[in-house]
Amino acid sequence: MPAYQELSMYCFSGTGNALAAGKWIAARAVAAGTGARLTRIDRLARAEVPAPATGRALLGFLYATHGFCVPWLMLRLIVRLPRRAGRAVDAFLVNTRGGTKFGPVHLPGLSGVALLLPLVILWLKGYRVVGTRPVDLPSNWMQLHPPFGESTAAAIAARQWVAVERFADRLLAGGRAWHGWWTLPVDLALLPIAAGYLPFGRFGLAKLQIASAACDGCGVCARLCPAAAIRMDRDRPYWTFDCEACMRCLSVCPLQAVQSSHSYLAVLILSFGPLAGLAHAAAAALGRLWAPLGGRLGFWAVFYPLAMLWMWLSYDLLARALRVRWLNHLFTYTSLTRYCRRYLAPGIRTRDLRPPRDPDAGAAASTEDPRPRGQAPAA
Repeated sequence: MPAYQELSMYCFSGTGNALAAGKWIAARAVAAGTGARLTRIDRLARAEVPAPATGRALLGFLYATHGFCVPWLMLRLIVRLPRRAGRAVDAFLVNTRGGTKFGPVHLPGLSGVALLLPLVILWLKGYRVVGTRPVDLPSNWMQLHPPFGESTAAAIAARQWVAVERFADRLLAGGRAWHGWWTLPVDLALLPIAAGYLPFGRFGLAKLQIASAACDGCGVCARLCPAAAIRMDRDRPYWTFDCEACMRCLSVCPLQAVQSSHSYLAVLILSFGPLAGLAHAAAAALGRLWAPLGGRLGFWAVFYPLAMLWMWLSYDLLARALRVRWLNHLFTYTSLTRYCRRYLAPGIRTRDLRPPRDPDAGAAASTEDPRPRGQAPAA
């Protein structure tokens, strides 16, 4: 008899890495006789805690690692979970990281606080975390580097598939599986980056996306955006601050018209210098009114809203300028993403990323073979 009668998983995935891991776990659950549901949290407001009529239930959260932290959509979902006052509910965490491969050598990514932060929140809410697993699937950060080729991505995924299935089998048998903690000293050293990413960094990344002159206004990027962060403005996509920089829009555009503007990033970085000088001057003035505001507190109290306002205003000006063809070409051809391929996780297709008709309903585990191409069945 299986240790769990029901497995419910909630997944945030931009280009399919976390979704692929969820499919692998769901397939093992079905093979073990456990009912499995995998729900993408695209536009989902609240997660439901499974409560089977008989037996035990297992709750899982799968998500990408953004800025060495938890994506805001997933963090918000976990924070909104109801507190467990009675019997503890078993839960596990899976975070996908930027795995790489050079020749025969596979290198892992880093989690930062992507496992630690939700683990603490779940523990405080009364959940019993029985497993954690970082999964080093191919890095999809197209703003930083070109994606791996198909054969390399498949090799990385096949290696991780074996690790994920072993992890799933141990949990489904009623055991515990703790992985990803040997890098904890390095992960904790990345805490300042993670702390800066959620309130500031992610908004900067959100404002790098543009549509080239090749865009025909089809709206696929807006319809498939998991955060509903893209609005169509006169048949042109406009990225709002709700963007999670998950790279889905770049990967699903049928014309590869979505780019990340590195020239605009350079403009932003250069403009932050004068903004910081202005914030320091304002903090000094505030310090004469109240001494504590004369230091870092006053600086950030001025710099943060000023920087956010400038990012919004400058991006709005950029969106208008991109309607001028030669300016569009200027920003497009100075975007590094203009010259690289796109990425979807091995075994994941665009149709797998379509928003569910009912955002609050999970999908039962598919009978489709979830293995990466060329991988033999597990024993």
